Amino acid sequence: MKRLLPGLFLLVAGCAELPHDLPARPTLKAPETATTLSALSNTPAATDIPPPQEHWWTSFGLTSLDRLIDTALRDAPDLAAAQARLRVADQAERLARLDAQVHYETDASVDREHLSKNGLFPPPIGGSTFTQTDITENLSYTLDWWGKNRALIQAAGNERQAARDEAEAVRQTLAAAVADTYFAWADVEARLAAARALTESHRKAHALVKARFDLGLDSAQPLIEARKKLDLDEDRTRSLDYLARALRYRMSALVGSDPDHAARLPTPELDARLPALPARLPVDWLARRPDVAALRSQVEAASDRSATACPHRSAQPCICRSSTARP
Repeated sequence: MKRLLPGLFLLVAGCAELPHDLPARPTLKAPETATTLSALSNTPAATDIPPPQEHWWTSFGLTSLDRLIDTALRDAPDLAAAQARLRVADQAERLARLDAQVHYETDASVDREHLSKNGLFPPPIGGSTFTQTDITENLSYTLDWWGKNRALIQAAGNERQAARDEAEAVRQTLAAAVADTYFAWADVEARLAAARALTESHRKAHALVKARFDLGLDSAQPLIEARKKLDLDEDRTRSLDYLARALRYRMSALVGSDPDHAARLPTPELDARLPALPARLPVDWLARRPDVAALRSQVEAASDRSATACPHRSAQPCICRSSTARP
């Protein structure tokens, strides 16, 4: 009976009906993409912003930051892999262009043969030695009736551009990571210096209050409050010191060094005259991002590859597509 009760309860619960007074399901509002893009692109404050430079980190005027980014870009394995993919794409485009050009082939052979006297041919042919030379010239060219070769060349070019944009994306991402770590590390170091100064001030105040308490000039309550402030300052200092060491190790990993090299990294120092960031950015800068440009090139290359799969490539609807689309 005890075993049947749980199953009976599940059966009853499974057959229970949902209440009929449930609220209506909310309808999703489709975003007005065209209105949003027009509003962003027509922003008056974003039209006067100059486009970003290739070496944008040099605008900060920090020699130590420039040195760290140059080291990271020189020894980054991801960037080396992206450049290797770019070389492969360059070679693929070159081969695609060579396949679409005129092909010629030259074949030469020299045969020296001695005929037997007792063979098929009697003397003077038999017993003589002959040299036979053959030279063959082959010339071939594939007529691009349906534009397949052009599409293959365009696809290879788009793939090469995608590889180039991917390499640039890796480069910009690594430089941005180094710059972000540098400024975060500098901010933590500044806060750590302020926390240590505040801790030293509160330690002196605690010593003064303790001396007053030992002389019987004050109660224990000010001493307790001073000790609380000192404990909070010490906890804050330890947290900031841990965060600064973590950022130091992260910077060492970004520049391609081992953890032992982290202690030898110079502490970043910021200049108070850093360039101000703009309040708004133009929306067309999204198209300049290397990763977005790489995706666009990959889509165009895939479109060209799919077009070459149809043997009747033309401006009219393809016969193959129209036949396969029928039920």
